[in-house]
Amino acid sequence: MHGQASCNLLANLGYRLNTEDDTIAFGDRFFVNTDVEYFVFYWLTRTHSQEAISLLQFSFVHAQRDQFKDRGVPNSGGNSFLLAPGLQWIVSERFLVETSLQFPLSQNLAGKHPKLDRNVLVGVRFVY
Repeated sequence: MHGQASCNLLANLGYRLNTEDDTIAFGDRFFVNTDVEYFVFYWLTRTHSQEAISLLQFSFVHAQRDQFKDRGVPNSGGNSFLLAPGLQWIVSERFLVETSLQFPLSQNLAGKHPKLDRNVLVGVRFVY
Protein backbone atom coordinates (compact mmCIF):
# COMPACT_ATOMS: atom_id res chain seq x y z
CA MET A 1 0.00 0.00 0.00
CA HIS A 2 1.27 3.45 -0.86
CA GLY A 3 0.59 6.40 1.41
CA GLN A 4 -0.84 6.21 4.87
CA ALA A 5 -3.89 4.48 6.20
CA SER A 6 -5.60 6.16 9.11
CA CYS A 7 -7.79 5.04 11.97
CA ASN A 8 -9.92 7.18 14.30
CA LEU A 9 -11.77 6.49 17.53
CA LEU A 10 -14.74 8.77 18.19
CA ALA A 11 -17.28 8.90 21.02
CA ASN A 12 -20.34 10.93 21.94
CA LEU A 13 -23.03 10.83 24.53
CA GLY A 14 -26.41 12.42 24.75
CA TYR A 15 -29.64 12.74 26.63
CA ARG A 16 -32.97 13.22 24.90
CA LEU A 17 -35.52 14.88 27.15
CA ASN A 18 -38.94 13.99 25.80
CA THR A 19 -41.77 16.41 26.40
CA GLU A 20 -45.29 15.37 27.26
CA ASP A 21 -48.87 16.30 26.58
CA ASP A 22 -51.91 15.90 28.85
CA THR A 23 -52.07 12.13 28.42
CA ILE A 24 -48.78 10.52 27.47
CA ALA A 25 -45.10 11.18 28.23
CA PHE A 26 -42.50 9.13 26.38
CA GLY A 27 -39.52 8.16 28.52
CA ASP A 28 -36.30 10.14 28.26
CA ARG A 29 -33.31 8.44 26.61
CA PHE A 30 -29.62 8.39 27.47
CA PHE A 31 -27.18 7.09 24.87
CA VAL A 32 -23.46 6.54 24.36
CA ASN A 33 -21.94 5.92 20.92
CA THR A 34 -18.38 4.95 20.06
CA ASP A 35 -17.05 4.64 16.52
CA VAL A 36 -13.92 3.09 15.16
CA GLU A 37 -13.23 4.47 11.69
CA TYR A 38 -10.70 3.10 9.25
CA PHE A 39 -9.89 5.11 6.14
CA VAL A 40 -9.74 2.74 3.17
CA PHE A 41 -8.74 3.41 -0.44
CA TYR A 42 -6.09 6.00 0.35
CA TRP A 43 -5.71 6.65 -3.38
CA LEU A 44 -9.19 8.29 -3.42
CA THR A 45 -7.96 11.01 -1.07
CA ARG A 46 -4.69 11.43 -2.89
CA THR A 47 -6.12 11.59 -6.44
CA HIS A 48 -9.75 12.72 -6.08
CA SER A 49 -10.01 14.46 -2.67
CA GLN A 50 -12.57 11.85 -1.60
CA GLU A 51 -12.50 9.37 1.28
CA ALA A 52 -14.02 5.97 1.88
CA ILE A 53 -14.32 5.03 5.55
CA SER A 54 -15.29 1.72 7.11
CA LEU A 55 -17.11 2.17 10.42
CA LEU A 56 -17.78 0.02 13.43
CA GLN A 57 -20.15 1.71 15.87
CA PHE A 58 -21.09 0.45 19.33
CA SER A 59 -24.13 2.06 20.99
CA PHE A 60 -25.69 1.81 24.43
CA VAL A 61 -29.23 3.16 24.88
CA HIS A 62 -31.12 3.47 28.16
CA ALA A 63 -34.80 4.36 27.78
CA GLN A 64 -36.91 5.35 30.76
CA ARG A 65 -40.43 4.03 31.09
CA ASP A 66 -43.22 5.85 29.27
CA GLN A 67 -46.02 7.40 31.34
CA PHE A 68 -49.72 7.31 30.47
CA LYS A 69 -52.03 9.45 32.62
CA ASP A 70 -49.27 9.66 35.28
CA ARG A 71 -48.86 5.88 35.45
CA GLY A 72 -45.89 3.88 34.20
CA VAL A 73 -46.41 1.89 31.02
CA PRO A 74 -45.17 -1.60 31.94
CA ASN A 75 -44.09 -2.59 28.41
CA SER A 76 -41.70 0.31 27.84
CA GLY A 77 -38.17 1.30 28.73
CA GLY A 78 -35.03 -0.76 29.11
CA ASN A 79 -31.44 -1.05 27.92
CA SER A 80 -29.96 -2.02 24.56
CA PHE A 81 -26.38 -2.56 23.42
CA LEU A 82 -26.07 -2.34 19.61
CA LEU A 83 -23.41 -2.94 16.96
CA ALA A 84 -23.44 -1.25 13.53
CA PRO A 85 -20.80 -1.96 10.89
CA GLY A 86 -20.99 0.39 7.93
CA LEU A 87 -19.41 2.48 5.21
CA GLN A 88 -19.13 6.21 4.67
CA TRP A 89 -18.13 7.90 1.43
CA ILE A 90 -17.03 11.52 1.68
CA VAL A 91 -17.61 12.79 -1.82
CA SER A 92 -16.47 16.37 -1.17
CA GLU A 93 -15.92 18.77 1.72
CA ARG A 94 -19.67 19.44 1.73
CA PHE A 95 -21.30 16.12 0.81
CA LEU A 96 -21.20 12.55 2.14
CA VAL A 97 -23.22 9.34 1.89
CA GLU A 98 -23.29 6.64 4.57
CA THR A 99 -24.93 3.33 5.35
CA SER A 100 -24.75 0.74 8.12
CA LEU A 101 -26.53 -2.33 9.45
CA GLN A 102 -27.39 -2.00 13.15
CA PHE A 103 -28.28 -5.05 15.22
CA PRO A 104 -28.60 -5.74 18.94
CA LEU A 105 -25.88 -7.53 20.88
CA SER A 106 -27.82 -7.42 24.15
CA GLN A 107 -31.26 -6.18 25.22
CA ASN A 108 -32.76 -5.92 28.67
CA LEU A 109 -36.18 -4.47 27.97
CA ALA A 110 -38.92 -3.88 30.53
CA GLY A 111 -42.11 -5.85 30.07
CA LYS A 112 -43.04 -7.76 26.96
CA HIS A 113 -42.60 -5.20 24.20
CA PRO A 114 -40.92 -6.40 21.00
CA LYS A 115 -37.14 -6.53 20.94
CA LEU A 116 -35.21 -4.81 18.19
CA ASP A 117 -34.28 -7.04 15.28
CA ARG A 118 -32.02 -5.01 13.01
CA ASN A 119 -32.02 -1.62 11.32
CA VAL A 120 -30.60 -0.50 8.01
CA LEU A 121 -29.39 3.06 8.42
CA VAL A 122 -28.84 5.23 5.34
CA GLY A 123 -27.78 8.84 5.47
CA VAL A 124 -26.88 11.72 3.20
CA ARG A 125 -25.30 14.88 4.57
CA PHE A 126 -24.89 18.18 2.82
CA VAL A 127 -23.06 20.98 4.59
CA TYR A 128 -24.01 24.50 3.55
